[in-house]
Amino acid sequence: MPFAGIEKALRQGDVPVCRVYADSDFADPIHLPDHERAAAVRLIRQADRSAFVACRNVLRRVLGPLVGCAPADVPISVMPGGKPELDGGDFSFSIAHAAGMSLIALVAQGRVGVDLEHRDRAVDDRLVTKSFLPLSQQGRIAQMDELCRKNAFLVAWTQNEATVKATGQGLVVPADECPEDAEGLTTRRIEVGRAWFAALATDRDCWRPVII
Repeated sequence: MPFAGIEKALRQGDVPVCRVYADSDFADPIHLPDHERAAAVRLIRQADRSAFVACRNVLRRVLGPLVGCAPADVPISVMPGGKPELDGGDFSFSIAHAAGMSLIALVAQGRVGVDLEHRDRAVDDRLVTKSFLPLSQQGRIAQMDELCRKNAFLVAWTQNEATVKATGQGLVVPADECPEDAEGLTTRRIEVGRAWFAALATDRDCWRPVII
């Protein structure tokens, strides 16, 4: 894992985005603190447990050198809305999971949100669009044919969720509360693989994503 690439991106003011796979060597919970091992056990599906463990292992290995402690001692807490965050320090992160892959986005002294979906995810895009996307996007997406509509939905959904995560409002917000363009945030689609839709939101100026 090229952790040096993450530190270099941060020094340059970019936003490193680390891809983590559930079947990687990091899917061993032995190096996690007790409360995260317990959280993994509570997940029903083995695939979800592996993704959670691998992501948390990499997250802690990345943050440890940045905050000056061992990976297991990195102080990570969970906010009331479900967003994990670093206690103190100058770094913010966001994580996303989908179909065996996770993303970790990291910024220094700023806000960040990342979201990820697999292109083959089974979803009622009409219902979710109506319930959770801004009104300005609903009409445009509803007029498309089935294939274009699903792709447009996944682009809009990931961008909206990345923005919501960056604001700290939680994981899912109803349409009438969705921040279409939260103040100070810029949201973009990012390329992490042909089978994936992903988006990144941050308040960094003149940023570029660095996919690792």
